[in-house]
Amino acid sequence: MNRTARTLAALAVVAGTVAAVVAVTTPDTDGFTVRPANADGSHTGAPEEPNGDDVRILDDYAAELGLVMARSRGPQPQAYARRVDGPGDDVQVLQLAGATGDGGAEVVLRLRRDRTRRDGFGWQEQNYAVTGCYRWVFDDRMDEHEPERLEACPDTAVIELGPAPVEPRLPARLVERLSAHLVAGPGPVRAADVLSDVRRQYDAAVASELQRDEVEPEDVMDTATALSDDSVAVVDDAVGVAVGRGTACVFVRVAPADVTVWVPDRMSLQPGEMGCSPAAAATG
Repeated sequence: MNRTARTLAALAVVAGTVAAVVAVTTPDTDGFTVRPANADGSHTGAPEEPNGDDVRILDDYAAELGLVMARSRGPQPQAYARRVDGPGDDVQVLQLAGATGDGGAEVVLRLRRDRTRRDGFGWQEQNYAVTGCYRWVFDDRMDEHEPERLEACPDTAVIELGPAPVEPRLPARLVERLSAHLVAGPGPVRAADVLSDVRRQYDAAVASELQRDEVEPEDVMDTATALSDDSVAVVDDAVGVAVGRGTACVFVRVAPADVTVWVPDRMSLQPGEMGCSPAAAATG
């Protein structure tokens, strides 16, 4: 091999090495766009392409939002998205589908972060916004919050979630009322009698709120929802009643000559735990 051939071969090796290094160090910017920071384009000089810092900033933001959304109880995707949706345009909801426990609750968001950097010569300050879309699927696993960066944002209109629905609650001072008015005799306890007594006190607690506020409290759980026929269970000689639904829950346990009323700890009421269960109330 003559000197020219050796030189060309060496240059080919160097070129290949440089290409490999560039391929490794060049950030994956698929799905990202940059534009002037203001919608009217008043900030000029935006870069043509996002860089590695832009990718890292937006990926980190998506990871943080995933952690926040994962704190929702769901089960609908709207419940997760509402945790991060707001009046600004740094988070926009594009797609909602499914539900927790039924294939997962899917949330697709378009994220925006405002950035500043100087051009390649260091002369001009560039003010711009970098945007990208991410997808989450939340299921029953508590640690399921990792985002998937999409190569392109869905061609759909932004979803306006509106105000969150009011979560129904139990009437005020219900625990105190049940504790004061429920009485157990020395003999056997009948489930139907206990459920009837609890319903009577629940109705009285709701009526007390009506008298105090002079308007119907729309966010109070109605008696039929809070105390269905399935809200009572018998374990050994004790009757348990679970008042409420979800995390709005009070337990009542009535045994011969003994009445106990308490609020179960919040963790036990989460999905996958014992929940607002009359059997758990009866067991104590």
